[in-house]
Amino acid sequence: SPNILLTLCLIHETKKSGGSFYQPYLNVLPQKVSQPLLWDQSSLMQLQNSPIFSAVHSAKKQLENDYAILAETLFTHPSQGFTFEHYAWAMLMTSTRATEIEIPGRKQAIKAFVPMIDMINMAEGFNLPSTGLDIDFTEDQKFTFRVQDRIEANEQVLLKDSVCDNSLCFLLNHGYLPPELENDYIPLNLLHPANHSLLYVPILQDYGPQTSVDEKVLHTKAQILLHNQLGTVKVGTSFEDSMLSIFRLLCATREQVDAIIQAKSLASIYSLISDENETCTMESLLDLMKSTLVSYPTSLQHDRLILKRVPEDEPELLLAISMRMKEKEIISQVIQQMRKRLDSLAL
Repeated sequence: SPNILLTLCLIHETKKSGGSFYQPYLNVLPQKVSQPLLWDQSSLMQLQNSPIFSAVHSAKKQLENDYAILAETLFTHPSQGFTFEHYAWAMLMTSTRATEIEIPGRKQAIKAFVPMIDMINMAEGFNLPSTGLDIDFTEDQKFTFRVQDRIEANEQVLLKDSVCDNSLCFLLNHGYLPPELENDYIPLNLLHPANHSLLYVPILQDYGPQTSVDEKVLHTKAQILLHNQLGTVKVGTSFEDSMLSIFRLLCATREQVDAIIQAKSLASIYSLISDENETCTMESLLDLMKSTLVSYPTSLQHDRLILKRVPEDEPELLLAISMRMKEKEIISQVIQQMRKRLDSLAL
C-alpha cells in the first residue's frame, strides 16, 4: 500500500549512517506520539466499551501483522535494527503527516512528505478562518501547492477539509481532540466484524413484531446493510434522519423487507413506513442508546470530577477521559432527541 511504501522510505532515511538529505525535516518530526495505538494498557482501558477501544485493537493487530511480514521478508538481519516500535512510529508519521497527491494517468494516488504542508495546522474544530489547498502537476514533472484564499502577512495558514469529521477519528489518527467540532458523532457498528451478522438483535426482539426478527429476515437485513455500506450508523443529533432510516429497516416486517427487495430501492425507509414500525424504530434506538450509555464504567458526572484531578503530565489519561466524556455527551443528546420524538409520536 502507499502508506507502507512511504513508511519504509522513512525508515530507510532515518537509518542512513551518513545522515539523510532530508535530515532537517527528520529532526523536527516528533519522536513521541499521542495516538491511542501506542498508549499503555491502563490508559487504553479508560476507553473500555467505547467504539475507539475495538478500533485501536483492530488497528494495532493490523500493524503487528504488517510488521511480522516485513520482518520475515525484508528485514531478516538483527543489524538492520528493524523494531516494532520504530515501524509503528514511522507508520504513524506517514498516516498523520503525509500528503495524498493525485497524478494524471495513475489510478492510485501517491503519498509523500511535503514539509511545508506538514507544518500547516488543521482548522477543524477550532472555529478559525481556513483555506483549501490546490495541488497541480506541471508539465516539467513538478508539483505546485497553492492555497485557495488570500493570506495576510503574519497570518497563520490553516487548512480545512480534513479527512476526519468526528472526534474518534481525530484522536485515533492525530492524537488530539478538537474543542469545537461541528456535527460530531460516534460511529457505531451494527454488523459483527467477523461474519457480518446483525448486532443488538435482543433489542429488536423486545420491540419488533415476530415477523421482523426471525432468523431469515434478520440475515436479509444484514445483507442489505452490508450491500449498501450501511453497517455503521453515525450516532449524533445532526444525523437523526440517517439513524431513523436504518432502524426502520431493522424493525421492518418480512413483508416490508420483501417490498424493499422487490423495489430494488431503500426509498421507503427514509420516511414513515407504518405507525408500528415507527414506534419500534424509536423505542429500539432509544433502548440501544441507553444501554450503551450505562455500559461505560463511569458516569458523565463522575468523569467530570476525575478530569479535574488528572495531572497535566498524564496526557494519555486526559485524552482518554475527555474522549469518553464526548461520547457520553453525544449519546445523552441523542437520548433526549429520541424521547422528544417518541412523545410526539404518542400524541
